[in-house]
Amino acid sequence: AGRVVKEVYREHGISDATNHNFKFKYCGIEASDIKWLKAIFADLTLEHRILKDILVKSCKASGEA
Repeated sequence: AGRVVKEVYREHGISDATNHNFKFKYCGIEASDIKWLKAIFADLTLEHRILKDILVKSCKASGEA
């Protein structure tokens, strides 16, 4: 709060070019779209973890791990 965006970017190693590209790609995206994207990401992450666990268990059961 009360800080210049460029200072925060500099602290995190984000260049002006990256900032420009981000604004170009995502400027105008609605909050509801962001919520939807977060939900999709969470679902995909959960599916990935479940599939990974199944694969690991399957490999251990078959003696491949």
